[in-house]
Amino acid sequence: MGLWEKWQRGMDKQKQATEARQTESDRREFSGLDSFGRPVRRVVLTDIEIPFWSIVGLLVQVALAAIPATIILALMYAAVKWLWTMFLMLMAART
Repeated sequence: MGLWEKWQRGMDKQKQATEARQTESDRREFSGLDSFGRPVRRVVLTDIEIPFWSIVGLLVQVALAAIPATIILALMYAAVKWLWTMFLMLMAART
């Protein structure tokens, strides 16, 4: 028996054990297998309780992190624009 067959047999045993643990209601909610052969169930999130000041702190951090990101993007844009302008000027000078 090769390695592939051993792996396949192990996966079949794992699948059978998983199916044996499921109750009837779990089987009705079953929506397929993921890439590892594990059962996938749908989850509906109805409520998240996060303190107000935690959200405020997170948004302040995001705003502060956006400042250097904006500066870096502006510098990249200016560099590309400068290179394109130099290229066009060189092309115009050749004609």
